[in-house]
Amino acid sequence: MARIGFEVVNCFAAQDFAGNPICVIRDPVEEGLMGRIARQMGCTLTVFPTRIGPGRFTTRMFTVSREVPFGGSGALAAVWAMGEGRWTLSTAGGDVETEYGGGRAWTTQPVPGIERIDDDEVADAIGLSTVRGLFLGSASGNRHVVAVTDDDPADFRPRADLLGRIARRYGGATVGAVRRIGADEMHGRIFTPAHGLFEDPAVGGGAPTLARIMRDHFDGAEQCLIRQGEVLGRPSRMEVILRPGGVKVGGGVRKAAEGVLLLD
Repeated sequence: MARIGFEVVNCFAAQDFAGNPICVIRDPVEEGLMGRIARQMGCTLTVFPTRIGPGRFTTRMFTVSREVPFGGSGALAAVWAMGEGRWTLSTAGGDVETEYGGGRAWTTQPVPGIERIDDDEVADAIGLSTVRGLFLGSASGNRHVVAVTDDDPADFRPRADLLGRIARRYGGATVGAVRRIGADEMHGRIFTPAHGLFEDPAVGGGAPTLARIMRDHFDGAEQCLIRQGEVLGRPSRMEVILRPGGVKVGGGVRKAAEGVLLLD
């Protein structure tokens, strides 16, 4: 019987049982098993990190329904698995610089492209009463539809059918809304129907898009805190620093569980 070791870590977590739960598979796995293992584990992402050279590693990332080119939480979990220090991570969405130390992990992601869009269905899909701006961001092989609102995220009334339709319309995008708390803080909810999950506690790959929208269009600061996951009972804290050559995104990483998968 084959034994495959795994660990579950909570990314962007400031306390136990918070943040985004990511499964890390430590042992080599055949490609055909990766998606099946991700469905079995049922985490936001399951990652399969592999060291490929000094200071370099690669990882595949799977949701419960499909492989994704890049995930910010998955990148934090993968560099945590590599250990203390600085690492270059190669993914299908491109190479990113990562680092881990003292219970905190960081990635430096590409500056996202941002464009304004018009789509009245987004407000209905999320259940918003106010929309101050609607944007489409893209980076690392992912796309994000983001509404800026004055509504409290706890009051959003999302509709799964409309969210799925919008996600497909924009090429498998996440769909969400964010509320400005101050120049250096925002609170949002991000829905991920294209990934087989209804809502994500922390979309680290979308954090650069949120931060750039706020800075460029709503007088936001170069450095900010993004709160997410509170409605799910998994409060997440993403720290973002906007720089010309890349966007640094990081937060706490806490190990939550470990075990062994058994295969005949």
